[in-house]
Amino acid sequence: MIGLSKDKRVFEKFKIAGKHGLGFLYVFNKGISFEVSGKGVVLELENAEIENVVVIKREKFEISWLEGNAKHESRFKSEKAKEIVEKIAANLKISN
Repeated sequence: MIGLSKDKRVFEKFKIAGKHGLGFLYVFNKGISFEVSGKGVVLELENAEIENVVVIKREKFEISWLEGNAKHESRFKSEKAKEIVEKIAANLKISN
């Protein structure tokens, strides 16, 4: 179960699979969080940290971000890959 600060709101919640297992991707007004059952939050990014989000294949998408000078990326699988990418991209535009 994720905790939310006062000014953080969940816009969308998607069931997805990643390298850490099955879980939920939460799209917040200020970022994203990927939570895996039994492991907790395995990825949490603020909107400003997200460099790119793209559909790789019909049911796969990738999120990339910078940590210092190093670029990182993580791939996920979902039947709603296109919708997820659109929601994250739209949220990034709203917050910038």
